[in-house]
Amino acid sequence: MHYQYVYAHFCVFDPCDYPENESLSQQARSNSIQNFKYGFDDIFLTVLIERMEDNQDIFTKIIDDPEFGDAVKAWMLKKVYDRLKEKPQAS
Repeated sequence: MHYQYVYAHFCVFDPCDYPENESLSQQARSNSIQNFKYGFDDIFLTVLIERMEDNQDIFTKIIDDPEFGDAVKAWMLKKVYDRLKEKPQAS
C-alpha cells in the first residue's frame, strides 16, 4: 500500500491537524485505540468530504475501493491516535 502517496497527495489526515480537536484528543487519552476508533470514524468521513476537492482522484479511490479505503483509514487511525495520545492535556 502506498500510504505516502495518499499522505503527500491528499494530506487529508495530517496528524498535526487533530490536536486542535479537543474532544478527539480527550477520547484518545481516555480510551483504547479500539474505542477511539468510533469517534475517529465520524471525523475521518467529515475531513475526507471537506478535502474532496483537493484531490478528487484519491477521494474516489478511497470511497470506491473499500479495501484501499479501509487500509487508509486504519493507517490514519493509528497515526492520529498515537499523536493525540502523546499530546499533553490542556490545563
